[in-house]
Amino acid sequence: MSRLRTAVHVAVLLFKGLFTAAVIAIPIAGVWAASSLAVYQNGPVWLAVVSGALLFPGLPLVWEGVAVFRRRRKEEPPDHILTFWDRLILRTFLVNAFFVTAFLVLFPKPVFAALTTRGDWMFEEAPSLQAVGDALLGTADRLSWLWELSHENPYDDFDEDADILPGDLGTGTGTGAGTGTESGTGTGREAGAVAGTGTATGPATRTRPGTG
Repeated sequence: MSRLRTAVHVAVLLFKGLFTAAVIAIPIAGVWAASSLAVYQNGPVWLAVVSGALLFPGLPLVWEGVAVFRRRRKEEPPDHILTFWDRLILRTFLVNAFFVTAFLVLFPKPVFAALTTRGDWMFEEAPSLQAVGDALLGTADRLSWLWELSHENPYDDFDEDADILPGDLGTGTGTGAGTGTESGTGTGREAGAVAGTGTATGPATRTRPGTG
């Protein structure tokens, strides 16, 4: 039983560690996207950094403080099931999941353009860290689903197996230009040359002197 308990304890710690890392990565990714968008649109980068500080740990701490205040006002408050750190991580996840998802859904096109072009702005003046900037741009390229989310593919309804007939290729209108002359002699045969110059709309006109 002791080995089983140890294994369960290790598994729980491993899960909590991975979940904590993922939760902290969400606001970092949000700051990266927001700051890249600010640089891309020549906006204030400090605003994106302040927003990231609000996402973690600002708003989660405020949420925890309000919850503690309301709990202390109860005559017999129940015991905490989760620790302070667990509650903070869970609140961080909920706050950031909401704001980052809304940010990506509402502004997919500019966010994708900003990440793929200015996603390495923080390493532009640090040549020794250019490899990190290249890795960030490579990560941004893998977010092509943001672009696809904001653009309709005109070939989605195209059936590759459909038979295309000549009449399905479409019709067009155009303008013709030129005048022509034909001359000929003999019986049953015509010989001539057609030449045209000038601009005009409609069919070409021809004069045909000759004997047959």
